[in-house]
Amino acid sequence: MTSLRIENHRLVADPGHPFEIIDRCEEVRDRRGAKPPIHSSLLVVHYAVTHSLDATYAAQAARGYYAHFSIDGYHDSERSRFRLIQQVPLDTYASHAGESSWRGREGCNWFSIGIEIANPGPLIRGSDGKLRTVYSKEWPEEDAEEHPVPPGYPRSWTHWAEYSPEELSIVSTLALALKAGGYVREAVGHSEIAPGRKFDPGPAFPMS
Repeated sequence: MTSLRIENHRLVADPGHPFEIIDRCEEVRDRRGAKPPIHSSLLVVHYAVTHSLDATYAAQAARGYYAHFSIDGYHDSERSRFRLIQQVPLDTYASHAGESSWRGREGCNWFSIGIEIANPGPLIRGSDGKLRTVYSKEWPEEDAEEHPVPPGYPRSWTHWAEYSPEELSIVSTLALALKAGGYVREAVGHSEIAPGRKFDPGPAFPMS
């Protein structure tokens, strides 16, 4: 896949890159006002508990809390699709991590870049035998994975929505661009910086 790069704290793509990149940094800035700079070193991966990029962005806009990026990837009848929204410049504080800590440092928003993946995360088996998201949307069995319930997780969370190859490709490509640009040194899941409070990206995501 052709490389991504960063210019002026914004993600850009080489000609011919398959990503659709949407820059909403100015729109988000106008909504939330000025935010202070950050000195990032950590990449935090989230699931958005949504099933589409537009829904992911809308959910953040409704709360007024934004990650730096929202992403979605899928395969339609013709080809793979890769979509990405940048919501906050990479030198600016974003409010994606909440109460959190990592390696003795509190408040991960101050030193992290956040990625929200358009993935619903946990799925619940209903009395009718069907899988549904936590917001009661039916989910196809073939797009789900069964995992043992990790300690401390809700006991009904026996299945998880699969991450598409396209979603995983976006995450890895973006992570490499951020590392090459000097923005991050390591990557973690939201559950690692807020254990017991958050569960994303969940056992279906190959964090390693």
